[in-house]
Amino acid sequence: MITSMCFGNYAVLAEDNVTVTVNGNKLNFDQPPIIKDGRTPVPLRAIFEALGAEVLRLEDEQAVAAQSGDTTIVMKIVKNQFGKMTSSDD
Repeated sequence: MITSMCFGNYAVLAEDNVTVTVNGNKLNFDQPPIIKDGRTPVPLRAIFEALGAEVLRLEDEQAVAAQSGDTTIVMKIVKNQFGKMTSSDD
C-alpha cells in the first residue's frame, strides 16, 4: 500500500514499512507512523516543516494551518475538514 499527499510540487510517500520520504530524504518522527485499519496516520507537522512550510495552530478556529509561499493548507480539527488556499484564490 502506498499513500501520497501533494503539497506544491512535492510528494510524500508512506509505504508498508511505514517509511516517510520527502524529496528523497527519510523523515524520523518522535511518534512513528503506523498502519491501522488500512490507514496510515502520519505526523503532518514534521512533513510540512520538511517541505519548508510554517505550521501554525489556530486556537479560535480549532484548526492547524501550514503555509508555504502563497499556499496555505488548513485542517479543522473538530470537523475533520481539510482545505487549500492560494493567494490567487482571493
